[in-house]
Amino acid sequence: MKRIILLFLSFLLPSLINAENITLSASVDKTEVGLNEYFTLTVTCTGEGIRRMPEPKLPSLLNFEVTGKSTSQSTQISIINGRMSQTRTFEYNYTIVPKKVGKFTIPPATLKYKGNIYKTEPVEITVVKAVKRQSPPPQTQQQPAFPNLFQENSKSTPVQGNIFIKAIPSRTEVYQGQEIDITYKLYTRFSILNLQFTKIPSYQNFWVEKIFEAKQLNTREEIYRGQRFSTAVLSKIALFPMHSGEYETEQEKLSCEIQTGDVFDLFGGSRRINLVSTPIKIKVLPLPSVKPADFLGGVGNFTLSVKNKKDTLRVGETGEMDIIIQGNGNLKFLSAPEISFPEGFNTYEPEIQDKIEFQGGMHGKKICKYLFVPQSPGEYKIPPIHSSFFSPATGKYYTLKIPSIKIFVKQGQAINTGVSTPLYEKQYNKDINYIKPDVNSLNNISPVQDIFVIMVYLIGTILIPISFAYKKHTLLLVKDRAYARRHRSKKEVRKRLKDMTKFLKEHKEEEFFGAASHTILKFIGDRYNLETYGMKTDEIKDALKEKAIPKKYVTKVPEILKICDIIRYMPGSEKPDMKKVYQDVKEILNALA
Repeated sequence: MKRIILLFLSFLLPSLINAENITLSASVDKTEVGLNEYFTLTVTCTGEGIRRMPEPKLPSLLNFEVTGKSTSQSTQISIINGRMSQTRTFEYNYTIVPKKVGKFTIPPATLKYKGNIYKTEPVEITVVKAVKRQSPPPQTQQQPAFPNLFQENSKSTPVQGNIFIKAIPSRTEVYQGQEIDITYKLYTRFSILNLQFTKIPSYQNFWVEKIFEAKQLNTREEIYRGQRFSTAVLSKIALFPMHSGEYETEQEKLSCEIQTGDVFDLFGGSRRINLVSTPIKIKVLPLPSVKPADFLGGVGNFTLSVKNKKDTLRVGETGEMDIIIQGNGNLKFLSAPEISFPEGFNTYEPEIQDKIEFQGGMHGKKICKYLFVPQSPGEYKIPPIHSSFFSPATGKYYTLKIPSIKIFVKQGQAINTGVSTPLYEKQYNKDINYIKPDVNSLNNISPVQDIFVIMVYLIGTILIPISFAYKKHTLLLVKDRAYARRHRSKKEVRKRLKDMTKFLKEHKEEEFFGAASHTILKFIGDRYNLETYGMKTDEIKDALKEKAIPKKYVTKVPEILKICDIIRYMPGSEKPDMKKVYQDVKEILNALA
């Protein structure tokens, strides 16, 4: 008996829960009609746990006449994680005929339910002169909850307004470096086949990151401007503007086949059409000109933290310190903070690790790993570490600070020099011209030993200036950022060329051309201490001219960068020979070095 009661309650309770979760919408089967044509206004009410629903109240329709009405309802039951929900849909269909020509707006329909008032969105209708054939009024029996796809695919349905691509930006006014997400969405009332992209936009003056690209179309029903469409997200990208100004994005183009005949006809007709997305105008505001000295290009909202693996080391032991920048914004493009290590510390260029996701914008963390080796014992202090970022929300710069860090260095492991016999006895007959009591029995020193002594002195005189030069080099690596970047440039470029070789062998075109672009820009930036992120082509040309680079390469660098961008962001373009591009990149790097 208890089981029967529990089973009964499991079906009853869902109808008593979430009774307020109601949506009300309105749609029409066509937005342009003739003066003597009928059209259908459908008001749909959907709610979870509702049993009965009063009829919505239509607004005053001065320019239209309601000639018929029908209703229908459907129920959907789902069980998720052991919880059963019951969703019921009520549909009210009104047959309407216009009274005069013009553009009109049907005001919202209203529904009062349990003290709450719900409204639909207004619907726009264009009424033209009477058509030659009058459409028969729709029958008033119950109609299905979704549009009749067979009717939508008929030859009489116009293409314009019934299938299109819409580019939806997350915002249209941003600061330089601030993220803009653009979603390309397909709206259709036709059945479509063989969809192909014919042009992928190239975004000059923007850095582009791909977030999503559809491998297959996942459709859903959506009401847009009063009409019901099947929609599918085609792609989603993140744009980071590199310069201020006003820009208009290029259009995305694709072609597809739509069914235009009777779907029951095996030889039903279809035709290929071309679709073009709407361009987007974007206004990019410049960052405030008075920038903090420690501004690293961050635009967003970030935090700064440190993780020092060991605060007590021995002489010659390697220490590791991680500086972590975390938050939302253009994380991928931030430079590593500068750390002023004490004199006597051997340091290395930081290793950068990006852990980034694109969900509601670029977010995650950038880990900068610094390695250092103390050369003498003592107590040392690393000065406070600063890094500033710009917040688009407030339009201001903010400075993050890590307090000074203490490092204790102990003497290294002592070497055991204790001996059990007198030192002169241990060195007997091995030292250089040692004093011998019996002078008469002295032997002649071998010429080979004389040469060895001279070599030791020569090596010593050579090593002394080398040691001073090395010390000066290590200090410059810490204090002079330009020197440090030049020093690391060759090491970095060898690593990037190795990646390019790997992508070339694996025939990964997008990764190869992306690595080629990054390699050239990064090498120019490190070699000449430039922030190449955000540089225009003309600025790169001017920088190379100032360094007296041969004119051939001043022209060739922008050409290679343009080729890389075209292949990365316009996959349908003609592809150049990857091996030739690889050789051109190596030639450019050798010339710039």
